[in-house]
Amino acid sequence: MEWLSAHALLISTITTALAPGVYWGIRLRAENRREQRARADQGEAMRDPVRENQCAEISRALNHQSHPEHRFETIHALFPDNTEEDTRRLLWRVNAKPSQRKDGSERWSLASRELERIAWHREREAEPRPPYQPQQS
Repeated sequence: MEWLSAHALLISTITTALAPGVYWGIRLRAENRREQRARADQGEAMRDPVRENQCAEISRALNHQSHPEHRFETIHALFPDNTEEDTRRLLWRVNAKPSQRKDGSERWSLASRELERIAWHREREAEPRPPYQPQQS
């Protein structure tokens, strides 16, 4: 008992210093669990077989061998029951990126084919750009 009374100040200081860390640790753990549950619920909602088939069809269209990008209207015509917003969500889900042409049309291409799309456009320019050559130091 003597030891406890002699070290009471030290014990209270340590307890006071650790209490906020313990509190925030418990709180962060609870928030983490809530986020994991929300992600799991969202994942189940996204596993809709109709949406999966539509994503597969969009991927096939965007992986066309001779055309690295497609007009939004063409892709949207594949799914007449979907709204334009639903079609855009599907495009984002398959990792497609939008771009605007000079004529104002909205084009979509897969992010994985970005370099191919750039090369495709350069081939069609009136004056092709010379290839990049780094400066020699």
